[in-house]
Amino acid sequence: MRTDLERFFSPKSIALIGASQDLITISGQPLQHLVSHAYAGKLYPVNPKYPQIGELKCYGALADVPKPCDLALVAVAGKLVPDVIRQCGKAGIPFAIVFSAGFREVGPDGVALEAELRRREAILRDAGVQDLVAMERVDMEGAPPNVCIIIDEFAALVREVPHFVDGMVDLAQRGRSLGMHLILATQKPAGVVNDRIRAN
Repeated sequence: MRTDLERFFSPKSIALIGASQDLITISGQPLQHLVSHAYAGKLYPVNPKYPQIGELKCYGALADVPKPCDLALVAVAGKLVPDVIRQCGKAGIPFAIVFSAGFREVGPDGVALEAELRRREAILRDAGVQDLVAMERVDMEGAPPNVCIIIDEFAALVREVPHFVDGMVDLAQRGRSLGMHLILATQKPAGVVNDRIRAN
């Protein structure tokens, strides 16, 4: 059996949730890049708007995607992300990468991510464990999938949305043990972004 990290870094199948026929949008770019770089695995676009995207069949719901599926790329509105992540768990998809905006940390409508953090904390508390790794040992099916959230151009957001940093630091501190991880991307050269964040 492949290890979890192998399924994340070298997935043999990827579901693209919210995939779009408009390949210049954030919901269309992941599929475009995977196809143009000759990804050798199976691709499963998921969007009820389309029967097909390019030469690929498009699935109306995540539950319709063939199993097993190693990774989900999620490109939907922030308020929809928690439900999509729950669907990933039910579908047996162990990892998800989220390309979305609209969370509390970058706007008032983003309470969804905070709710997902609280939901995961409650799941671990009810199971009597401290982190997701321990949860997977005692109840793999009940454990929520790992999520990687990518925030692009966060240096600009720091300037435009001052409370953004506090929210991201809170998520980084609470989310690691809950299987929620952050990648903050920026074109800013290595060094200090502000007094709390450094760019590598």
